[in-house]
Amino acid sequence: MDRLLWQTFIALNWPADTEAGRGVPRSPTDPSQFWTTYVPLVWETWKQQWETVDQEKLSAWNSYDVARPPCDEVQPREGEGPIRVDPENWPSLYKKYGGTVLNGINLVKQNHAGGDVPFALAGPLIDPHSNYVRYEVRFNQALYDCVRDGSSAGCSKTEGRISMPAARPGQAGAISVKAAWRELDEDDDKKDYHHRDVLVLDHENRSGKPIRVCKQKEMVLVGMHLVYKRDASVAGAPDAGAGQDERNHWIWSTFEHANNAPNCSESFAFSGSNGYSHEPAVLARAPLPPAEARKPVMLCHVKKIGPTTKRVNRAYAGVLCGGDDQPWCNYRLQSSHWLVGDAPMPSKWVANVILEPYSQDDTCMGCHNQQSSASDFVWSLEIARRPDVFPKDPWR
Repeated sequence: MDRLLWQTFIALNWPADTEAGRGVPRSPTDPSQFWTTYVPLVWETWKQQWETVDQEKLSAWNSYDVARPPCDEVQPREGEGPIRVDPENWPSLYKKYGGTVLNGINLVKQNHAGGDVPFALAGPLIDPHSNYVRYEVRFNQALYDCVRDGSSAGCSKTEGRISMPAARPGQAGAISVKAAWRELDEDDDKKDYHHRDVLVLDHENRSGKPIRVCKQKEMVLVGMHLVYKRDASVAGAPDAGAGQDERNHWIWSTFEHANNAPNCSESFAFSGSNGYSHEPAVLARAPLPPAEARKPVMLCHVKKIGPTTKRVNRAYAGVLCGGDDQPWCNYRLQSSHWLVGDAPMPSKWVANVILEPYSQDDTCMGCHNQQSSASDFVWSLEIARRPDVFPKDPWR
């Protein structure tokens, strides 16, 4: 299973042929293309979550049109001054300034206090330089077209419920990626990270009026969730057990940069079982607190990577390392999960310290394994429309 997930990770992080459309790899049969660095990757051309929210109509897969752009103003890193945004100029601005808008700050964690709402908002993750870690969610074409009009092969869409298409020989299945980024710092060695210039969403007050500002920044990739749906016939897929339902077709995996955080057992600076020493207050929409008022969050890994996954990680590092400017050997698979009946497998999980800093003793299946979901396993589609389940997050 770990090898299958590594192969999927490599395929999604293949350089994209942006002229050919969204999600198209550049010369996929030429292995030398994989070493083309700091360009849009296959998953970075997929539809972002904000493209499915508050839109009058979802656009076609290869379209960049939206009725409501995610920002009111674009601020390039250098050169021309602020640019006002409208639906007409947004598609060209979006592609010109990286094809990415990082719009997430606050985190969702499991609510262990009881009550009807199973999730709670946590404060944002703040790096050692008092910058916020930013997040995005992406959907591949099979998933997006299923949501848009039910046209994906294997998609089942009825009033009030979607069943996503599963991967099988000759047919792509639904895939969703959640990625975490932080700002490139002067202490970072750029060649150790996948990094790009992208747009980062902030909220500001202008004469008492809130405004959404997308600022161009150089960001480094520090974490990635990858979830996909597969049919039992897919080679390498785990046995989901008898009596399986739709949730048992999903595989969840998570990758991190090796420099993110130490194991708690290896660091004297941390105590307790949570793996962190400070959780900030949930942010209001605007304005952001100044950097000097932010307290960095100290993190460590509560759970260690399992021995089998460690061996597979070393094998892929041996393939991906071996020269300068090869960032992918610094990323590692933390864990993978699937369901057998209602039980997560493997039973000993490993959280991603960047994507679940305050839920490291929970399993991903605790969030996604919800029979009440109307969007199959993909909870990111539920957040905007389910205030009864998800707390209101002003940064989504």
